Amino acid sequence: TFRDLVDEYLDRGSRWSETTRRQNSGTVNLLLVEFGDRPATQIERRDIEGYLARRRDEGLSKASRNRYLCTLKVIFAAAEDWGYIRESPASRLKTEPEGRKMPRPYHDEEVDRLLTELQSDYRAIVEIYLHTALRRGELAKLLWSDVDLAGRTITVRSPKNGRDRSVPMSSRVHEILTE
Repeated sequence: TFRDLVDEYLDRGSRWSETTRRQNSGTVNLLLVEFGDRPATQIERRDIEGYLARRRDEGLSKASRNRYLCTLKVIFAAAEDWGYIRESPASRLKTEPEGRKMPRPYHDEEVDRLLTELQSDYRAIVEIYLHTALRRGELAKLLWSDVDLAGRTITVRSPKNGRDRSVPMSSRVHEILTE
């Protein structure tokens, strides 16, 4: 069944990190409600298309529908690799273009209000975030050996895309790290 396939995928085939697994659990659970007890060999492309169309009609966003489709693609790809099915019913389905969502930058007044409310230790961390645009995980993994105070750069190692990069240090970040 699709449920058995999901269980096996999560046990042996998933390359999802623990965080991704937690984030995808709701998606997986809803897919199990839809396809769970059906034999995986009997789920066809039109079944997936119908499910996604129904979710669209219920008001689910393109981005969310794409997450459902991507989850189905990786699970059925594993089933195909393991020889359980001849061809993935999701392999030829395309994700919908989502467009680029423009971030809303904080206004100076908002930043000032936030910083005045924070304790000094937290204020320093938030200022580093604001001045470097590092991700939380990148900042948390920084070592002093990644900080070049003389060259005013921070080296981000093993980021999400796998390529180390150098981030220039603003005067404020240099001042915070020097302290």
